[in-house]
Amino acid sequence: MSLAASEYAGTAGEWDDFVRRQTGWTHFHLYGWRTIYERVAGHECRYLAVRDAAGALVGVLPLVRVRSVLFGHYLVSQPFVNYGGPLGGDAAIRALAAAAVELARTDGVKLLELRSRGPLPIDLPVSHRKITVVLDLPAGNPEALLKK
Repeated sequence: MSLAASEYAGTAGEWDDFVRRQTGWTHFHLYGWRTIYERVAGHECRYLAVRDAAGALVGVLPLVRVRSVLFGHYLVSQPFVNYGGPLGGDAAIRALAAAAVELARTDGVKLLELRSRGPLPIDLPVSHRKITVVLDLPAGNPEALLKK
């Protein structure tokens, strides 16, 4: 059976329960970010999901449409943060990426960006322009941290 992605129509709890069971999830994948992007930043969210034959979630992709005079019109999973790309099994991720590509084509966006912590099982160009730096916090010594 081939999987297909569609607009997510479930609850925030269902989304978050699925996300927390996935390898590589981050707090940027949680559903509450949708409210922040829509209400605070005024961006349209296009959260995509893949369900199996029984109706259970097997993949999710939080996409946000950003329209900027400076940067143009784009879809990104998640803007202004480092992560938030597709989660799920390989087939679900491929279905989510295909749906995102089609949405980008249909809407004429300038850029589609899927931000992920690791490699994805899809055939799309990869950019390595963003990096993550992790710094251990010294216990009880904020001055030592500031000196680093």
